[in-house]
Amino acid sequence: MRNTTLVFRLSAAAAIAGMILGPAGITTAFAQVPPPDTTAPLPATAADPPARVANLQRLVGSVSLENAGANQWTPGAINTPLVAGDSLWTQPDASADLALGASRFTLDGSTLFTIEQIDEQTLAADVGQGKLFVHLRDLQSGQNVLLRTPRGTVSLASNGEYMIAAGDSADPTVVTVVSGLAQVSGTGIALSVGPGQSAFLTGTDPFSGSVGPLQPDRFLAAQLAREQMAAPPLAVAVPPAVLQMTGSEPLLDTGTWADVPDYGAVWYPPVGPGWVPYREGHWAWIVPWGWTWVDDAPWGFAPFHYGRWFEHDGRWGWVPGAYEGPPVYAPALVSWVGLGALAAGVAIGAAIGWIPLGPREPYRPWYHASHRYFDRMNNPRFFPARDEGPFLNRGFGSYGNERNIAGPFRPGQRWQPMDPRMAAAARPITQVPVQPTRATPGISPALAQRMRLPPAPAGTPLPRTAPGPTGFARPARGAL
Repeated sequence: MRNTTLVFRLSAAAAIAGMILGPAGITTAFAQVPPPDTTAPLPATAADPPARVANLQRLVGSVSLENAGANQWTPGAINTPLVAGDSLWTQPDASADLALGASRFTLDGSTLFTIEQIDEQTLAADVGQGKLFVHLRDLQSGQNVLLRTPRGTVSLASNGEYMIAAGDSADPTVVTVVSGLAQVSGTGIALSVGPGQSAFLTGTDPFSGSVGPLQPDRFLAAQLAREQMAAPPLAVAVPPAVLQMTGSEPLLDTGTWADVPDYGAVWYPPVGPGWVPYREGHWAWIVPWGWTWVDDAPWGFAPFHYGRWFEHDGRWGWVPGAYEGPPVYAPALVSWVGLGALAAGVAIGAAIGWIPLGPREPYRPWYHASHRYFDRMNNPRFFPARDEGPFLNRGFGSYGNERNIAGPFRPGQRWQPMDPRMAAAARPITQVPVQPTRATPGISPALAQRMRLPPAPAGTPLPRTAPGPTGFARPARGAL
């Protein structure tokens, strides 16, 4: 039976010294934290964090991000998770790809895109201006996409390829269906748009609409050309759950898949010797989870927010894992540990480390989460009840100090590896491992004020700002 406390069961170092030998001869003195209380009733106001997110998968040129409630535009970064309230803006010569499950959303230059709602059934977003290409793939029963334009709302509930041009006072709103089916609705408008057709909305309330043959468009043609460069069929069948994971598309044409005893389908990343998960990237504070790993690799979203990692004979593999229902997003599948004063070169602040979780090692949220959320994240049929042993990847931990973990974004950040002495002395951290600062990526001045963060010391680089849309009045947000 699973333990029902939220404390770590620690073993005395003397009791296990020399008994538990890990990779590279590391002896560890810590165990994993038990799961949350699965018998205590949830308060009526309890709310789990979102199980589904979008992410920034590709950036070309200057792309800006405004987090929900931030009132400040900052430079976009690949692999940043996106939630309700987040907005993206592309400069005139820029573009960006968003991923949601296996689906792709591409923003043309001068496009404003705001997520209004995102959950396991619906993505609702506002296309305030510019053009958006949508390739919906692997939609599950009941899932749909709602896109609000200045002249009406576009409903997409089937896989296919679509383009939406928001239009303005001089140009019509255009909804093009290459494949699939779109429903367009607005004041006095109800149109059905099928394959090879375009809908045109004109006027200034009341609007008028019509459907005709698909109209050629240079942006659309460029996106369809990208679609023709699809990856060849894989030799190993990818688990269906992988395609439901946001950021999974790069895993279909990058790295290799293989069937591995005990684990099933395993993905091997295109990395060189010495590479370790959760070492090349940075930490950001993303509401509502808090500390979130943002990896540097172009493929580095799905493998760091779903599944688990393992190392064998110097090669790292990613196991998609087993979920009870759709995959649930996690900010970082690691266990945080305190290293005290043993970390070499740590001059300011305590040393804090993190260890990648291995297959069948339960993930322990450091943020509020219910026992239902825990069970969805850690399928009880897949994870063992007894989990007192040391971490599988205990020899591959990374660390920093409080100052640089919570500090400003540094391109090319590579964290330090924990040595055997540090790993042996590591102690699990059961709460938020480091308090963010006003320099932490994701912390806007508005959020810093709400969190009552102290002013940054003189000379501390604060998060950079980026250009947002000019001369555009954002429409009032509301349910679509």
